[in-house]
Amino acid sequence: MVSLELSGLQSVEQRLGRFGLLMMGVPGDGKTTMIRAIQMAANLCYSAGLYSQRERDEGLEGLQIVTARDVAQACTDAFRLQRLKERAVLAVDDVGTEPAEVMHYGTMLQPMAELLEYRYSRRLYTILSTNLTGRQLSEQYGERMVDRLREMCLPMIFPERSYRRRREAEV
Repeated sequence: MVSLELSGLQSVEQRLGRFGLLMMGVPGDGKTTMIRAIQMAANLCYSAGLYSQRERDEGLEGLQIVTARDVAQACTDAFRLQRLKERAVLAVDDVGTEPAEVMHYGTMLQPMAELLEYRYSRRLYTILSTNLTGRQLSEQYGERMVDRLREMCLPMIFPERSYRRRREAEV
């Protein structure tokens, strides 16, 4: 499913309006491993010169992986948050583990919502992973943001099994 999404080999009906992936599942099911595999493929594209000159000049090429907590911490540094917003391809791992709101000099910020809103409006490819269900995402980010995620991202539901727990049982 990931290779079809990233290669563009899906039909127009399947891809219509999608410019991201939303990986959902239980802890330990391989979402982060999948993101790292996608990063390796994106880095191969970089070495092949498939990014624009502006992206290369500004250091925005390739896939950067951050955690949702990294995004929350970045909101106190406008330059750092802006760099995340503008990445050609960005992966945010463990969405839902960060505080939904962060206080910065008396201003209440919603870092993940701000990041996703920016990327949504500019149709920048975004990969998200979460252990939350759709209902839990709505509770954390609101129905407006989840509605945009539905439009923006191809949902990928991982099987409900933890590879870590299975490996522990074998030992």
